[in-house]
Amino acid sequence: MRRKIPHAVIARFDRQNRHLYANPAARLPYGWLPEEIIGKTHSELGMDTAKVRL
Repeated sequence: MRRKIPHAVIARFDRQNRHLYANPAARLPYGWLPEEIIGKTHSELGMDTAKVRL
C-alpha cells in the first residue's frame, strides 16, 4: 500500500492518543521527524485539536 500512496500518513496511537508509530510521510503535516512525533499527542505537536478527531 505504501508504494501506491507514497504521501499517505500512517500513524498508530495508544489509549491516551499518543503516537506509537508515524511513517516518514507524517513529516509533511506535522513538520516533525517521525522520531520526534513518537510519544506525543496532537496537542503536544501544536496541531489544532478542533480539527483533529480520533
